[in-house]
Amino acid sequence: MSLMLQYDKNNALLRFIDPRTKALWMVTVIILSFLSDNILEMIAILLLIPISSKLLNQNLASYKNVMPILLIIASQLVLLQVLFCRQGDVIYSWWFINIYDQAFPLAAIGILRASTVVLACMQFLSLTSPIDMQLLLMKLRIPYKYATLAAMGFRFMPIIEDEFDAILESQRARGIMMESIWNKIRSLPSVSLPLMYRSMRWSKDVALSMELRGFGKYNDHTFMKDLNLNSWDIISSTIMTFSILIMIII
Repeated sequence: MSLMLQYDKNNALLRFIDPRTKALWMVTVIILSFLSDNILEMIAILLLIPISSKLLNQNLASYKNVMPILLIIASQLVLLQVLFCRQGDVIYSWWFINIYDQAFPLAAIGILRASTVVLACMQFLSLTSPIDMQLLLMKLRIPYKYATLAAMGFRFMPIIEDEFDAILESQRARGIMMESIWNKIRSLPSVSLPLMYRSMRWSKDVALSMELRGFGKYNDHTFMKDLNLNSWDIISSTIMTFSILIMIII
């Protein structure tokens, strides 16, 4: 079960949009969510993420896979607000616990903002290819070595996820019980240790391959493609910038 949307290299719309525009969209959605204090507005901002993904012909199935993580975050935020919020009037009191009427609205705002950050970052990673990620970081004046390492890490995330699923299935075939939460916690070493071993082996092979290719020896680098803003990128970036300014002024 994948926790992130996969980049579709056959999607022409994704190749048409510059990664700087995708990054600005992610930043715009997150900033708008933090600038707004209205729950309905924040819900509308959050819904922009799956709507835009659908317009880009992306499969939304992976969004539901991240819901358990968001539910854990939501439960923690509700618990913190119930225990420590001191705004408004007391609506329930028991022993040393006083629940105020502003605890749940504040928890809802925190949940919506956290969900927006998680889904916006998840969407950006699914819209951007590893090479575009590297070119974007270099455009932001990130050194070539670090930009390459970030792009490689992004490239290996789906592979590590697939290996984790394969290890999980192999351990189940050996009779390790993983039905309940407690069994999954108990079997965590039997799954995580093989994954760490395979990751270390991959990193060693990749490091040797990069060294044999002379990685980092030359200062000048060439790529098969370059980033160029088209008219659509300029128009959409201008609209997003103005939307942030309007929210700040309002």
